[in-house]
Amino acid sequence: MSKKIRLGLFIFVCFFSLPSLSQDADNRTPDPDYDTPPPEITQLLSEQCDSKQLSVTDCVGVLSDQLINMAQSPLPTTEQEQKEFMLKKGYLAEAGALLLRNLISQSSPSDREYYVRVNSFNVLVNMALESYMAADHNPRKWAMLLARVEATVMANTFNPEVLNQVITVIDNVFGQLPEVAPITKFKLLEQKFGILLTLRNNERNAQFSLPREQRQCDPQQLEARLQTRKQLEEYAKSRELWPQWVNFLRIYAGGDECVQGDNLDTSQFFADKLAARELAIEHGLYKQAVQLLLEDSTVNLPNAPGHPDVIKAYQNFTQAENLANGDAKLLLDIALQRFTVALKAGLDKGIREAERQFEQRIKTYAEQGGQELTWQEMAVLYEKYAIYEFNRGNSAKAAKVYEEMQPFIERYGNEQQLLNWKVNLQLLRLPQSDPTSVYQNLLTLHQQANNEEWATRYHSGFNFSAFRIRENLAYVAELNADQQALGEWLPMLADDELGSNSDKESAGLYHYYLALWQATHQQIAEAKQNLSWVEKGFKVDDEMVKLSSKAIEASETSPDFALQINRSMLRPKFFDTFHTDLFADRLDGLQDSSAYLVSTPAQGKNPLPALTVGKHLKGQQSWLRAINQLAVTPDGQVAIHCLSSGRCTLWQTQNGRTLRDVQVGSEVVQWLRIPADGKSFFTVSGQLEQKVRQWDIDTGRLLATYYPGPSNGRTGMALTTSGRYLAMTGDGGVAVWDTATGQPLIYRQSDYLSVQTSEFNMLPEITAGKHSDEFLLTFYRGEAESKEFTAYRWSPITDQLTKVVDWMTETEFNSNIGSELAECRISCIDYAQSTQSNRVLYAEDLTGKIVVQSSENQLQVSRDGSPQEEYRLDTDAVKHIMLDEENQWLWTITQGARTKNTWDVEWQLNRWDLQSGRSETLLNLPSLDHMLSQNGYLWQVLGERIQVTELSQQPYTKEVRLPDWPDGTSPDVETLWWYEDSLWALETNGYYGDERVYKVRQMNPGSLDTLSLVDVHSQDSWLAPDTQHNRLVFVKSNGYDNPGQLIYVDAATGEQLNTLDVDYEMSSPTPALTLLSDLPATLQRVQGRYEKLRGYAPDGSVAWQWDSTVGDISSLNMTPDKLAVLVEVDGEESSFIYRIRLTDGQVEQHWVTSGQLMQLVQTANNRTLLMATVDGRILWWPTQQNAPLLSLMHLADSGFLVVDQRGFYDSNRPGDIPAVSWVMADEPRKALPLEAFMRDFYQPGLFGRLLAGEILQLPTTLSDLNRVPPKVDIVSVETQSNGKARITVKVEDVQGASAHSGAEDVRVFRNGQLVGFYPENDGDALADKTQTTLIFDDIAIPPNASEFAFSAYAFNKDGVRSERSVVTYKPSDSQRYSPRLAIVISIGVNEYENPSWNLRYAANDALVMEQTLGASMQALNEFDDVIRIPLISAPGQDRRATKKQLHQVVEQLHAGTFMDADGQPIKADINDVLFVTFSGHGYVHDNGQFYFLLEDIGSGSQRQINQQVLNNALSSDELSHWLRPLDVQQMVMVVDACHSAASIASSDFKPGPMGSRGLGQLAYDKAMLFLTASQAEQFAMESDNLQHGFLSYALLVEGLQDDQADFLPQDKQVGALEWLQYGAQRVPQISVALSKGEFNAGSRGFSLKKKENKPAVATQKPYLFDFSQDAALILKVTAGAQ
Repeated sequence: MSKKIRLGLFIFVCFFSLPSLSQDADNRTPDPDYDTPPPEITQLLSEQCDSKQLSVTDCVGVLSDQLINMAQSPLPTTEQEQKEFMLKKGYLAEAGALLLRNLISQSSPSDREYYVRVNSFNVLVNMALESYMAADHNPRKWAMLLARVEATVMANTFNPEVLNQVITVIDNVFGQLPEVAPITKFKLLEQKFGILLTLRNNERNAQFSLPREQRQCDPQQLEARLQTRKQLEEYAKSRELWPQWVNFLRIYAGGDECVQGDNLDTSQFFADKLAARELAIEHGLYKQAVQLLLEDSTVNLPNAPGHPDVIKAYQNFTQAENLANGDAKLLLDIALQRFTVALKAGLDKGIREAERQFEQRIKTYAEQGGQELTWQEMAVLYEKYAIYEFNRGNSAKAAKVYEEMQPFIERYGNEQQLLNWKVNLQLLRLPQSDPTSVYQNLLTLHQQANNEEWATRYHSGFNFSAFRIRENLAYVAELNADQQALGEWLPMLADDELGSNSDKESAGLYHYYLALWQATHQQIAEAKQNLSWVEKGFKVDDEMVKLSSKAIEASETSPDFALQINRSMLRPKFFDTFHTDLFADRLDGLQDSSAYLVSTPAQGKNPLPALTVGKHLKGQQSWLRAINQLAVTPDGQVAIHCLSSGRCTLWQTQNGRTLRDVQVGSEVVQWLRIPADGKSFFTVSGQLEQKVRQWDIDTGRLLATYYPGPSNGRTGMALTTSGRYLAMTGDGGVAVWDTATGQPLIYRQSDYLSVQTSEFNMLPEITAGKHSDEFLLTFYRGEAESKEFTAYRWSPITDQLTKVVDWMTETEFNSNIGSELAECRISCIDYAQSTQSNRVLYAEDLTGKIVVQSSENQLQVSRDGSPQEEYRLDTDAVKHIMLDEENQWLWTITQGARTKNTWDVEWQLNRWDLQSGRSETLLNLPSLDHMLSQNGYLWQVLGERIQVTELSQQPYTKEVRLPDWPDGTSPDVETLWWYEDSLWALETNGYYGDERVYKVRQMNPGSLDTLSLVDVHSQDSWLAPDTQHNRLVFVKSNGYDNPGQLIYVDAATGEQLNTLDVDYEMSSPTPALTLLSDLPATLQRVQGRYEKLRGYAPDGSVAWQWDSTVGDISSLNMTPDKLAVLVEVDGEESSFIYRIRLTDGQVEQHWVTSGQLMQLVQTANNRTLLMATVDGRILWWPTQQNAPLLSLMHLADSGFLVVDQRGFYDSNRPGDIPAVSWVMADEPRKALPLEAFMRDFYQPGLFGRLLAGEILQLPTTLSDLNRVPPKVDIVSVETQSNGKARITVKVEDVQGASAHSGAEDVRVFRNGQLVGFYPENDGDALADKTQTTLIFDDIAIPPNASEFAFSAYAFNKDGVRSERSVVTYKPSDSQRYSPRLAIVISIGVNEYENPSWNLRYAANDALVMEQTLGASMQALNEFDDVIRIPLISAPGQDRRATKKQLHQVVEQLHAGTFMDADGQPIKADINDVLFVTFSGHGYVHDNGQFYFLLEDIGSGSQRQINQQVLNNALSSDELSHWLRPLDVQQMVMVVDACHSAASIASSDFKPGPMGSRGLGQLAYDKAMLFLTASQAEQFAMESDNLQHGFLSYALLVEGLQDDQADFLPQDKQVGALEWLQYGAQRVPQISVALSKGEFNAGSRGFSLKKKENKPAVATQKPYLFDFSQDAALILKVTAGAQ
């Protein structure tokens, strides 16, 4: 430890007597400069300190020890010895004072050590003065007098009284100094001028708080400064003190300037500098001339190559080298300054040249015996050089350079400088060192910084050093993944007592980092507290805080997710040891892109695949779904389009499938770019958004946020062609970010760029230059039509500007600048073609081979100039959901997929059956304004009209125009509500006339007849109805920052009831965010605004408040139990739902879902949430689960989809769902078709089965499957001589990254119907070949078809389906005509070989089916003949319903040997429609196989299932095998039997070719319509009253005979699908009537599962499987049709 100065013997307070000094002055040897230390002192310092390599502090300590020893020693005896003794003592004291003066110059009055040193300096000066007086050494007495003046000024800088006394003393001493010491006298006057400047500065500081215009100069002080300067000038010239006068002008240039108001006259400063240089050259003072030139060669940190100051500096260097005349020291000084300028300006080449020149000249200087430069000069130079190299990424070189500072810093620096240097050296070494060793070294330095003695000496400096070291310890701990150490340092850093006030803001940042660390270490409560604290004003990006809060909320809802920090939090923090500030200004105002929390799958939890929905263009208002940005990754595999709603969709250009949606903001996306690496994309959302966001393409996660700096507004953005650097321009400058690190690179003010280029008007836009890391800046001059433009290339790395285009007119400029712009290939839509009615956006990959364009909101992809492929993968947007729990229906209103006019949106009413899980579209609806649903009705406002829809089994709608008001006004409806069995409407006069008028109309809910119409006595803005008390609430605003009033009006009378004051913050309420009804007595209203939710007491006071930390509140919904409110918070990319207790505002439960919600509904039992999302899904979410049970979707063209979290799904188009895909976590850029997993994951009836509690066992997880499908191509389609087609298919085994695909079950389809398959048995693999060619002959061609599609696909070893290969085929010849037949095979079994199985009405079902259906088809005149084939086991029937007979009929129809009633052969072919109906017993085996019990099941007397029955019955597999070869246009099957749904939905039903020959397989392959009478656990019923089975009765008697099947729509004809849908809907009603005793029912069939004591379900529910590709088949034209 350095020795502490131990001088404190006395403090000289009063000025000594001057006469004692001056009385013998003339008797002494003249000394022109008393202030220059004599050689004796220089030699003393060399011997005592330099030779021993002591630091300055230690050297002062050594000298102090010697002075103490001398003070304790007796004086010599002789006078001469006494004088020599005192002279030596004076030299020792003066040497110590010189060292202390050096230390004082390195500190400031704010340091406690400063005044300790000043006092010690004062003591040593007085000791030296006393000693020199005793030794009778007059020259040194004068020198110490000057030093005493200096010490007094340092100790009393802010004491004007003392300073003025010192000026008086100086004036007296000046007159007494002998003229033989002119230099000393000049310096004394110089000190006086310095004191006057100190008084001026104190004056300025005292007026700092005043407005600038009120700040004044003291005229007396100004006059004193001017007089003193004049006195100095005259004295110097009269005695030719040119070196001293030049030095004065250099140091005090412009020192007599005066600030008067806002004006500062700086002309004197520059005049003095120039005069000093000219005088130095005139009088041969070349050293001073060089020094002045070098001082005039400094550049500000923002200056860069090309700036006038930099150019001037290099001109000065040339002149200085000429003046140096070979002086090694001067040349070394020039090299040092040249090196410094090159470093500051970022001149790469200049830095290397300056470094070599400096090294050579310092070597020459040493060879000529020159002494070292001052240590400060060397230290500053090396620190600048080291940090420059570090900023360029050369940390090894930086550390090497920094190490060269060691001898200077250890010898001359103080303890704090040495400590700071050691910390910096550790950070520079870190990239090449073991982080653990660096951490230990920093820990040792931290212990030193906490040294109590040092802290006392340096006070705030060492406190800051300790804080900065802790920052770096935390940084290295994070780098070293030492979580325990990081958790120890962050709380210390977060302590707001550390550092200065500015550091408290850093402490706020560390509270944020501490919160992140706590959240990842299961300290959730503490993390939330710190995040809440951070939000209260510290400089942390609000977006990052919200993202972290969202991640915490999401992780709390599911144990399957854990929290992680998205990127490193901390950065190295260097000390500015020697105030070099290198590159500091490059980053001024640029905010760090902070780290934040993300929720990821917990350890051991495989990430679930993401279900993506291709909802590109529909679902919102047309302007919101307009595509306004488009980009393609450089490899052309992924395209991104962004909508005006702020949502960007990423999709595969190969197939148009959606990979993910990213909500990049809430406003129009104005800018989109993809960098060259194709890993991320950049967006700007909204005109006013002051940031650019960077997103990960593979996850959709926010990577970083970039800001435009301190400028006002964001005016332009550009990304270099390499994608490495992002530039943002604002009104004030340009900010550049390094996107690889997320860190700021440089910020340049526009003024700087303008000065640097001498072009004073810079355009706010910026573009990427043609070189990889350059930008192009454009400048202009002139006005309006006379404007001219020029451009510069700018490299943000070197900060160099290069002019590339001379001044040109706009037209010339645009034609010449193209060669300097980046080629528009990567993610570029800078070129866009616009027509009068359309805007076309283009984007292409790096090669230009894949081009994507958006035209009229359609997306098209072309490859290598091939014809464009158009993608419209839409699901229907869900606008409204209504739950009818009594009837087990879910009603939805969706945007119609077939809407042509984007401005005239048509909506559709759909109904989901909660038991079957199937959806159907029932009605078209024209509008959705002011919609209300209640008690089975739906009302919609259409201007002055209201449309009412009854939500019943067969819904109907009607429209009523509201009557005009008595004064003839046609009213506009503002809102609707329900109260006491009436519909109520608030109407206005449309704001026409002089004032706003309201009326309330009460109506009959069904007829919409008016019951009453009353005036409302309020003209204020209406808020919402209080439906509990039938009151209306209006809002009166009283202007900005003033409370408003709520006005309550009786809806029945229109009279005002009362008013209530509301606080201003909530005085502009939103109806959707205000609850007025069904509240507890303790609350008057619940209201949300932005992030606050408040419950208000009846007196208007705030009863409780809840604050959202994740976004703004978007909706409020009262829970059915009236105990809580469901609060939806819009988190942009996620939605957060909170159940908040009404009594106290506490959160009881919360849920998190991705995406934004359109609507939120809770079931009456509070057990389920239904959420309609913006991507068209309806989430069915049990409230006690942390994830939805399933998702419901409406697909385009009346399709539907039900899918759960694991991949199981149900759909009426299970093999063709282009809009929905799975994206696996390990393949984020590959969207796999949902139907690719049909074999294992298609589950008919999934909705009802999951709601009933069925637990489906996963065969395997999607992520574990081999997802490499084979490649299937239709090579050719040829017409054979018989007029049929031959199809050649090539199947390739594809080698993936970890497995090859294999190939099984090749399927060929014609317009969606299976026409060829190989091999014969499902699940058999093809021959073990890399490539297989298959030929399918004799494929029938539809008659009169101009073109149609053949498609083919295959499956890999794990049953994952390949992409379809599709070929459009145009027959070359007209097809041979064959009669079009309707073939009806009706099977009914009343009589069995075992009579115990006999039924009563199955035969009647078959007979009436054959007659009624046959007659209807015959009457259509659409068929050449109707072939009726009844197979009926009943008395008097010839063709019995036996297994053998049925097999024979089917084979004959296939072979063409079946004879009709006229003896003509019949062959079923592609022109024909085949109906197969069965009425009889059915049985489902435990293995899921369904059996049709025909007549020949074997004899017996007991009704039981045995092996004989099973062997004789017809299995679903067998029937499928028989029917499969039949190639007909349409196949329809109706099974009216117990458990008949099992014939399709068997446990091993795997449609598509899924390894099963069951009827389910056949139904899918043949695109059949298949209706079963009962679901797998039910009995089909028959009735004596009806003399039919329920299903047959509904279809035949009601549906066809009574024309009731003409219901969807009612268009005077009955379609096949409509007919079957009627039966499916009607049978449950018949079953309900049965339960009321209206029918006498028996049962058909039974299940062995009854032995498990499972009661049969009383209600029969048919199940309709619709696999048809074309549902246009008409069965009957009704009687009223034309």
